[in-house]
Amino acid sequence: MLQEKENKIAIALIIMGWVNIASGISAGFIFGYQYEEFIWSIFLSWSIAGISSGLVLLALGEIVESLNNIRDCLKENTSTPEVDSKEIIKNPEGVIRDKDEMQPQERDVDKEEWIITENQKEAILKLYKESNDINIIPSPYRNFCIVEINGGKIEIIELKQNVPFVLSDFHWADIQKEIRQWYKEYKH
Repeated sequence: MLQEKENKIAIALIIMGWVNIASGISAGFIFGYQYEEFIWSIFLSWSIAGISSGLVLLALGEIVESLNNIRDCLKENTSTPEVDSKEIIKNPEGVIRDKDEMQPQERDVDKEEWIITENQKEAILKLYKESNDINIIPSPYRNFCIVEINGGKIEIIELKQNVPFVLSDFHWADIQKEIRQWYKEYKH
């Protein structure tokens, strides 16, 4: 059991738990045997106290070991990106996403005709609730649209599960370039 453990804190907690259980039972025998007579209530009170506190320490040791294993798995699967404050995007729900999360993850972007749903429109309008004149145009790329703000400024939005994200210049740079070119042709 202890040979499988890698975390020293977990090992220490498990050892202390077993020592606590053994000490509680031993103290129960020692203090329970008084005046040539064995008193069960004293034995049980010391034993129960030792066993319960020992089990708590054993459980904490297992929790620490499980957390250590989870951390090791996460380290193997992902690397922790260093995020520059300029690379942070905030969506309408207040969730912060960094540029690495927004990059394509082994998927192609579909170039096809598509229609923005009412839920998607509502989410985009929430994002731009302070602007009065908004025009939402679906781009040729699925889940990407152009938002014209007050007739002049445009922003490219990516929709992920009906949540809009305003793209910075470095997100989907090639697609943004094509979408901007398409928009120029679309306007003329």
